[in-house]
Order: sequence, then structure tokens, then C-alpha cells
Amino acid sequence: MIVAAVQFTEVYMNKERIAIASLPSQQGVSYATQPCPWSAADKTRISVATLAREQGVSYATARRWSTVGLFGLLLPVFFIGGRRYTYRENFATWNEQVNAVRSGQSVVAAAK
Repeated sequence: MIVAAVQFTEVYMNKERIAIASLPSQQGVSYATQPCPWSAADKTRISVATLAREQGVSYATARRWSTVGLFGLLLPVFFIGGRRYTYRENFATWNEQVNAVRSGQSVVAAAK
């Protein structure tokens, strides 16, 4: 039995995110495509730099939201090519939670 390591690469094809799996074969490398398992097709990706511009804050402030947080809540981000990204939906949820904590509500109550 031969066990081969599979390497997934995320690419875009016709504006749809897919994963390409590189599988070793006898004649080189064979490729299999499948829908990307970590794809969030229903979410809108936005860079933290763009988010900072839209919110009227510096990039350093928006970056701190993801590293230090605000009121103990971290903005969820992910990296693509060394750049920080989040989803607009995640920012909206995070913003609601921060405003709830600021007004004295619990985060659980804000999520409902």
C-alpha cells in the first residue's frame, strides 16, 4: 500500500473558488479539482486595509482589532499571501457584539 501526501492549493476558476489537489502518480503529477472545503461562497471577503478606509480609522487600529481586540473581542481574520482579510459578515457580527458590550449587554444577548 502506497500512501501519498496530498497538497491542496486554493485557486479561482471562473470567479469560483476551487481546491486543486496535487497527487503523485506514476507519470508525474495528476490533478483533481473539487469545491474548496473552506470556501465561503456566501460571504464577501474584504481586506483589513479596505475595512479601515471604509470605517475611517487607520490600518493600525483595524489590525489591532484582530490582534488585541476591543472589549476582549477579536475580529476574526485570515491571511492570503501575507495580507489580512475578514468577511463583511464577520465584521458586522463583531461590531454588533462590541456595541452590545459597550452598552452593558452580554455578548450572548447580542447574538440572539
